[in-house]
Amino acid sequence: MSQEFMDPEILADFFVEAKEHLETIEPNLLELEKNPANLGLLNEIFRPMHSLKGASGFLGLNKINSLAHKAENILDELRQGSMAVTAEIMDIILAATDALRNMVESLETKGNEGDVDTAPIIARIEAALAGGVAPEAPAAPSAPEPEPEVVAAEPEPETAAVELEPEAEAPAQANGRRPTLQVEASPDFDATPYTLTTVGEGHLADFLEEAGEIVANLNQSLLDLEAGGGGNSDLVNDIFRYFHNLKGNSGIIGFRELNALTHEGETLLNKVRKGEMAASQSLIDLLLAVVDSIEVMIGKVDVKTGRVIPADISGFVSLLQQASEG
Repeated sequence: MSQEFMDPEILADFFVEAKEHLETIEPNLLELEKNPANLGLLNEIFRPMHSLKGASGFLGLNKINSLAHKAENILDELRQGSMAVTAEIMDIILAATDALRNMVESLETKGNEGDVDTAPIIARIEAALAGGVAPEAPAAPSAPEPEPEVVAAEPEPETAAVELEPEAEAPAQANGRRPTLQVEASPDFDATPYTLTTVGEGHLADFLEEAGEIVANLNQSLLDLEAGGGGNSDLVNDIFRYFHNLKGNSGIIGFRELNALTHEGETLLNKVRKGEMAASQSLIDLLLAVVDSIEVMIGKVDVKTGRVIPADISGFVSLLQQASEG
């Protein structure tokens, strides 16, 4: 698929995210070859592959999406222990990663996913999943000349949106805690529903599934961070990465409020992980409340129509900015 009619800002976000995912996957694959029993490494490889599959699906990048989906499947089998990490399996995953990088680079520089032949790699993955290993795929041909670029429409301006509704109480009660925060509503809030920029109901469902997983991981990681006194740098990095991934994915589909809120959360957490500020109890309480609001926002997406009811995030954005400024 070409870049025709795609929002250039959304594409730019995708390129940044895709490269970051691949840069996370590749060194961890090399390390996994040395330590095939390391489940932590498998999870570090699976998560960005899962995110790349989702992001490419939102944009209708079918070749990238299909290969990332197959690679995710085999990684999931490995991390569940139903398959063993072998040299042959590693060769297949590395070949898939190389092909994904080539397609992303072709899309960025030439406007299309290129003529990388993914069928042999997918066949090898399917053979491995069925209990055998297919012959090595032939070298991929060079990418073709770019398709003519079409100027995309100007992106819709980002707007702040709406007050947290009563349903927001449920997630926090499920966590056994209720941070007490005074969040003011914006008088300029526009509650008009709008349509997200996804390609099909299935891709939006994938986004919501992944967002739900991130919310669950954020809640657990924040509670673990609190239990440890806020000094666990690995947990801080995990929480930062969850916000970062949700920010990128929400930007790709044009989920304005979620993108703006996770951006502020990411900015705050970046200061924490750099040691510029501490993960205090009040900061953890704020982040838990933000995660509750994210869960409410996700619940306001209609999968069938692709429309979302905005939420007024202005109060939380203000609190996060104040916390970042110290």
